[in-house]
Amino acid sequence: MAKSPLKIGPREYFPAPSMWPFVVTLGIAITLPGLIANLSAEQQASLVIVGATIGSIGLIGWVVQDLLSLSPSFALATAAPKGPTRPYIPITKVVRSEARQTIYHRALQDIVISRFAFPSPQYPDYAVRVNDPHRSLGIQMPDGAVAYPNIVVVQHPENRTKIVAQVETKESVGEAAAHHEWLPYALLGPLYLYVPVGQGDEALALCRRFSVPIVGIRTWRYVVGYEEIEISDHFTVPAGPAELLPKILRPDSS
Repeated sequence: MAKSPLKIGPREYFPAPSMWPFVVTLGIAITLPGLIANLSAEQQASLVIVGATIGSIGLIGWVVQDLLSLSPSFALATAAPKGPTRPYIPITKVVRSEARQTIYHRALQDIVISRFAFPSPQYPDYAVRVNDPHRSLGIQMPDGAVAYPNIVVVQHPENRTKIVAQVETKESVGEAAAHHEWLPYALLGPLYLYVPVGQGDEALALCRRFSVPIVGIRTWRYVVGYEEIEISDHFTVPAGPAELLPKILRPDSS
């Protein structure tokens, strides 16, 4: 039985951005007669107060909506919607089900063992959940749907999302995956992609094309005659100025 999804506050509690300008305009329209019309002082004061209140509400809502649209992290603390949730099923699910499932599932399990061995001595409060072939832990998206990335790492006891990872096969790396999986999943937590050897540059180009805020791209392969998976770091977002230097010049380089 699938566990309860992590809750991320929805944006739908705010009207669409196009509504706020009308609210501000309404406030101005009510305020102006109170400033220029030949009315009694009491009537002028009432119009100004009502108009200014409506205009202020509209302006605040407009600013908040823009902040939410620019930074999903602003939505993390809002209340989650009540009622039943629906799973987010990307259109790539059909493509993925026709891919080389045996190799894909083997790679997924081996990557989890190799790179996501949580809890660990360094991260004793981390836990890893795998959502394939069966759903284990979902993350609620801003629109109320529940996404199930391949790998989800959470921190207990708050169940905070620390890492989201997707494992791809040769057939699944493409525009559809970048648009319908990588991009929405990257907005839920730091996203790592695991793609077959030789497709790291293609995956990175797709992330840049679709503005996917990727954290890292890893490549994987199985070498003939060896059972263990081979994983290489293809791309990692620099965490600081030192990481922009060539490896041999970094302070921690040995």
